Amino acid sequence: MPGTGRLTRATTILYGIGSISFGVKDNGFAFFLLLYYSQVLGLPESWVGFGIMMALVLDGIFDPIVDFASDHLHSRWGQKHPFMYAAAVPVAASYWLLWNPPSGLSQGGLFAYFFVVAVLVRLFIAVYEIPSASLVPELTDHYDERTTILSARYLFGWWGGLTMSVIAYAIFLQPDAAHPTGVLNPEGYHRYGIVASVVMLVAILVSAIGTHRYIPILKRPPSVRPQSLRAALGEFRETVANRSFLALFVAAMFASVAGGLMAALSIYFNTYFWELTSSEIGVVVLPAYVAALLAGVVAAASSRKLGKKWASISVSTAAIIIVPGPVVLRLVGWFPENHAPTLLPLKRASSFRSA
Repeated sequence: MPGTGRLTRATTILYGIGSISFGVKDNGFAFFLLLYYSQVLGLPESWVGFGIMMALVLDGIFDPIVDFASDHLHSRWGQKHPFMYAAAVPVAASYWLLWNPPSGLSQGGLFAYFFVVAVLVRLFIAVYEIPSASLVPELTDHYDERTTILSARYLFGWWGGLTMSVIAYAIFLQPDAAHPTGVLNPEGYHRYGIVASVVMLVAILVSAIGTHRYIPILKRPPSVRPQSLRAALGEFRETVANRSFLALFVAAMFASVAGGLMAALSIYFNTYFWELTSSEIGVVVLPAYVAALLAGVVAAASSRKLGKKWASISVSTAAIIIVPGPVVLRLVGWFPENHAPTLLPLKRASSFRSA
């Protein structure tokens, strides 16, 4: 109950549900956006890739602005909830618009539409996600509770985005007479956009309403002492001079690039390299549900046994070997041919190991 410093299980769940909106957006951008605008709508891949990159760059500018604004807002609904409520409808509307562009646009017009709407989706998601994420330390002082609520947030985000992707493959992106390849069916993306936008709207509102009663007891962050630009730059130089920080930063950067490439190209590989149907792709990604749970167990166990540094190195090395394994084995002739009875079970096992 509010004021006791302890969160109920219901509150943890309601709070975590909000991350479904980010998971749906993240999966849509990662798996479907490039193929939809290039293969289905006909924009050059380089244009779409450039648009996605620039939207991400602008997102990096928006995020600290949103963070600053939410930290300095004074209202009867606190600092975070006004942003969370305000983002709900714009998030849903902009995401629907992303998958339903007007017909008859020129290539230049379509690119401008795609870029503007993609930027808006990222901006509106930031308006919700950043204040929502910053609620965690204000909702509870308890270390274990913070771990629990963050775990719930991660789990709902992962499972929510994955579920929306599976539904898209299994139901919306199905072949018809005009589109024998399901992932190239434009009508499927239109239906996906409608359902996904509704899911995002509901998820945000459920989370905001579910934590609304805690507004009176949310802690106000301490006032930030004014700092000169010279002092701020000095702290920045001190931070980047730390070798451990640089190593982690570079590793995280390469890992993010690799993860983004893998996600963006997975639908291409599954469709054109492995020649899987949309329904088969949906089946292939199902093991990721269990893998997400086991990953936390494996990470904790390996960290206790090997230490965080060597556990991270070992897991990363294993991923480098395992993830591209099926493709490498196919190229050297040691993997089943397309449409072979053993191909789908092996692909499911591969998805489980690499998720």
